[in-house]
Amino acid sequence: MSIAELRAAFEVVLQHLGAAGHHARGARERLTETHEVLDDLSRDHQGSLVPPELAKATDMLERVLAALAEGSDAVESFSSAL
Repeated sequence: MSIAELRAAFEVVLQHLGAAGHHARGARERLTETHEVLDDLSRDHQGSLVPPELAKATDMLERVLAALAEGSDAVESFSSAL
């Protein structure tokens, strides 16, 4: 595989990582909206309607976003070193 082919492959990887980040950010926004709605609805109930798993899912998405950013940085660094 030539250096040009490697760079092209890295560009595809970066595009996929960028798309994954975009979708993960969208999911984080939907989770935030869901939390807000459930929190508002909880005001009319004795207990919270917000499941504890919702916070866990949000935390997991934050870790995924951090890993995607680190992966993108690593691929960009490796590609630029070629």
